[in-house]
Amino acid sequence: MGRHSAQSEPVGRNRHILMLDFELSLNASAARVFAALGDLAQWPTAEHPRMLVRKESRVSLSFDDATRVTISIEADNADLCKLVVLHDLCQTQEQLNFWASYWDARRAELVARFSG
Repeated sequence: MGRHSAQSEPVGRNRHILMLDFELSLNASAARVFAALGDLAQWPTAEHPRMLVRKESRVSLSFDDATRVTISIEADNADLCKLVVLHDLCQTQEQLNFWASYWDARRAELVARFSG
């Protein structure tokens, strides 16, 4: 049998694609967080997010720069959940840096929103 690369490692024509991934724990139910993340009206509009997938415990959006984010929501218990975030299809380090800053701000907003 052939050896397979790890799923997160781009290969072939996609080996230049950069990605950002992180996890974030929130003091809220998975259903509450899913409802907020699955509502485009609650996303900052500057980057023009478009919903690709809103299903069960996963939300995926694309942006004007042809990048996308996939957020999986895992329930730890009734009042605690974990987000697993993968923002990919970045073509340059500058683009990756922009999204890293964007997600730093979004993380702070999410923690503030769901901390009470």
